[in-house]
Amino acid sequence: MLLMAEPNIGDRVDSYCGRCKMMLAHTVEAIEGGKIKKCHCNTCGAQHAFRPKPPKRIGSGPGGFESTDFDKLVKGQDPDKAKKYAPSERFQPTELIKHASFGMGIVLMCKESNKIEVLFEDGAKTLVHGR
Repeated sequence: MLLMAEPNIGDRVDSYCGRCKMMLAHTVEAIEGGKIKKCHCNTCGAQHAFRPKPPKRIGSGPGGFESTDFDKLVKGQDPDKAKKYAPSERFQPTELIKHASFGMGIVLMCKESNKIEVLFEDGAKTLVHGR
């Protein structure tokens, strides 16, 4: 659906829904400075920030990466410089982290404002950050 030049509250727009994990129709709930700030998914009802496109993933495969990509993604990075994982810390995509239980991992993407998807040797996990 095309977005009009001046969005209005109640307009229908396409946005990425983090709960549904796809681009879907949403209804505009808040506008600030002529830009959509908040909307809700017409499919599941989740209320979130407007996301005009899906989050960027690194790697390949149906989910955006494969567990076999772990070695490729961490190759060339210094494990001694891995940031120790703590829920209060903030992390960025491609950053190497060290988790007490899961071991070495690489941040694949930031999900919402306080979650990250991290690929470990045994697969991907969703962790909180910035709390």
